[in-house]
Amino acid sequence: MRIFDCFRYNKVLFRIDVADLDSLPNAPGVYIISEGTSLYCGKGLNLRTRGPQSIERNEFGERVFFLPIGSSCLSDIPIKKKVKALEDLCISALHTIIWSNGLPFDLTNDRGVKILPYSAWTTDIAKDCALCIAIAQTVLYSLGLPRFMIELPFRQVALSGIGTTIAAENRSRWSEIFATEQEARKEPDHPRSPMFVLHPKLGKKVTG
Repeated sequence: MRIFDCFRYNKVLFRIDVADLDSLPNAPGVYIISEGTSLYCGKGLNLRTRGPQSIERNEFGERVFFLPIGSSCLSDIPIKKKVKALEDLCISALHTIIWSNGLPFDLTNDRGVKILPYSAWTTDIAKDCALCIAIAQTVLYSLGLPRFMIELPFRQVALSGIGTTIAAENRSRWSEIFATEQEARKEPDHPRSPMFVLHPKLGKKVTG
């Protein structure tokens, strides 16, 4: 069973506050730390030890999103290799969506990162690539962004400088955009997050 298949079955990306770091599992996986507009995406062979280390090193962190990877998902793949590959794709997905859509977030470890591979825009999208795009979209949605601003842009846009133009045009409107989105989320028929985010202790579904 591949990592994507495990995720598709469980449909779980966890989110915890920094006060609940003891909820991090003793398992390998990928994680994203957020505070304000700062984001950091990392990996670890042991999330419980790696998460706090990253928060201390980066000097920020109000919440942690993470995807633990069970041993059954890695039986045919070296753990270090697969976790590293997922981290790279998650960083690329975040970078592609943030930069191309001109979003007001700073991915602190995106230096030298490339946009997503061409397969991300094909009809037969690579499963692990689809997983990492969904992770990036869910994190950004949970941080208050409307769905139309977290979609994967056309590849031509992602390869061009249009993202910087969009950012310049929208920077003065972020307060209005966020306020409008929060009001919209109060409506019962408002679209939900791209995937469930569950608190590991309470099992409570969180969509925003």
